[in-house]
Amino acid sequence: MGCCGSSGTGTISSITISLFGLDNAGKTCISRALVGKFNDFDTVPTVGFSTTHLSYNDSIIEIYDLGGSARFRSVWQRYFAFISGFIWVVDSADKDKFEESKQTLKQIINNSMMTGKPYVIVANKSDLQGHASIDEIRRELDIPNDIQIIEASATESTDKCNPGLTKALNSLLSQISENYKFLSEKIINDIEKQKEIQRQESEEKMARLRQMK
Repeated sequence: MGCCGSSGTGTISSITISLFGLDNAGKTCISRALVGKFNDFDTVPTVGFSTTHLSYNDSIIEIYDLGGSARFRSVWQRYFAFISGFIWVVDSADKDKFEESKQTLKQIINNSMMTGKPYVIVANKSDLQGHASIDEIRRELDIPNDIQIIEASATESTDKCNPGLTKALNSLLSQISENYKFLSEKIINDIEKQKEIQRQESEEKMARLRQMK
């Protein structure tokens, strides 16, 4: 396990969270660091979807790692119903993408299935020269003051622990624990809504296929 410290999740047995962010922000490196794979950072951009599982304070944390390329982001919403919260990953050294990051994050939090779900910001690659400060990221991405921004470098570790990532995960899981009843009920309702959306999409697809025959 790559994280240390206490999350305060108590008796929660299973939680699903997601890593969101633009391509090359470092989501896959973060996912691997969270499970202690600090010697496995020779990664290629995630295409589609992968999951990682983490045993943490008697809880099982399922982490979605979703591809950040523009052509895949439209698929993110298919997973919104299932998650309790998320980490938004920003490449703090790539200031040219801050506006795109801002607009993409806004689309997530404005989705009805994400309303009320907690999130934290990880300012990744903070070890690189010229990276943006927390204040700059908060200003450029228009992050509310009550949302925590945490600096990290996913490829760094101390005794198989990455302090920045551990802090971010602890913060997110603590917020989920505090709002667990609300989030659990919301997830149940949203999963039913997502099933209905997929049913309608399937029916529309079949109708189009019938018309083509």
